[in-house]
Amino acid sequence: MREALEMKGEFNFIHPQSQLKVDFWVVKDNFNRQEIKRAIAKEIDGKKVNFVSPEDLILSKLMWYQQSESTRQLEDIESVLKISKVDMDYIKNWAEKHGTAEILEDLLKKAKIK
Repeated sequence: MREALEMKGEFNFIHPQSQLKVDFWVVKDNFNRQEIKRAIAKEIDGKKVNFVSPEDLILSKLMWYQQSESTRQLEDIESVLKISKVDMDYIKNWAEKHGTAEILEDLLKKAKIK
């Protein structure tokens, strides 16, 4: 965890009994701040838990794909688009800022999503 904080990276926690995995990211830029502001709060077992919005999850996965070229990221994006109503203008705006707009457009054409 210390390394993640110093490198502004990520770390995770796995609950031993349930094997539930929770990922944590350290805020590093304006996009990350925006992700936190847009987080969706849910109550689980009487506790407030914040979840990333589907739009911000898509944007993160676009950036991960850009770095790793892991097709798993594109598959995940397609899944999110199929099950969530998203603000496509928001996604396209940030994708342009991140330099992932071309990847997004290619994916949308392939998946036949407008």
